[in-house]
Amino acid sequence: MGYGFGKGKDFEDALINAFKDSKKNLVPISLDVWHSCPTSLYGKFYDYEITIRSRPRGMNAYGNP
Repeated sequence: MGYGFGKGKDFEDALINAFKDSKKNLVPISLDVWHSCPTSLYGKFYDYEITIRSRPRGMNAYGNP
């Protein structure tokens, strides 16, 4: 997961610059055996928020009990 900030003359330039900046700010997330997050994570960057929820107990990797 990464975050970035970019400026440009138009939207496409700003998006490309933000994407390049986000590659520099990658944050590793540890995964469990089923390739899901072992604990819930919450992050905030300026006005943006992200929540990554862990897999509920009793659910397999595909979301079925």
